[in-house]
Amino acid sequence: MIKSEIRSKLKLIRNNLHKTCDKQICAKNLINNLAPLLNENINVVAGYYPKADEFDLIPVLEYLRNRNIKVCLPYIPPNSLVMQFKQWNLEDQLIPGAFGILEPCESSQTLIPDLVLAPLLAVDKKGNRIGYGRGHYDATIRAMRKNYQVLLFGVCYDGQIIKNAPSEPDDEALDYIVTEKELYICQK
Repeated sequence: MIKSEIRSKLKLIRNNLHKTCDKQICAKNLINNLAPLLNENINVVAGYYPKADEFDLIPVLEYLRNRNIKVCLPYIPPNSLVMQFKQWNLEDQLIPGAFGILEPCESSQTLIPDLVLAPLLAVDKKGNRIGYGRGHYDATIRAMRKNYQVLLFGVCYDGQIIKNAPSEPDDEALDYIVTEKELYICQK
């Protein structure tokens, strides 16, 4: 089975998990699983603005802001595979960017996150992530890791964890997976 077929099936699975999850309880549990790793070295966290049936990170981003952690969201510059992370205050307006994803405006301050919370379709416990197939997160994390220490977390429902996710040489493995049920340390 090729990745595009796998992605179609995984979207259906995630959609069903999203429909059956109590959003407030799932977000609270994810926060509780993430909180132990938020130490004094974590000053900036990159999240994402959820679309469709992605895990809703807004309560998590509010929690981070209340802990005085700066929050940023991806901004995809035109004709670039490497994203920038732009500071976002929850009251700031977002604009539709590449692929219709809501993102901060180009003039927002660019930040270097200590921790990146990435959406996904599926993941295995080794940290192999199946995303949307465009490679933006992989290219961005690879570029960042050349000059900075950055932790990469996959955010998903526990039911999105699969036994083996296909990986390619250009894929950046996750350091952690955080779900509504548990925090997993990836065994690379």
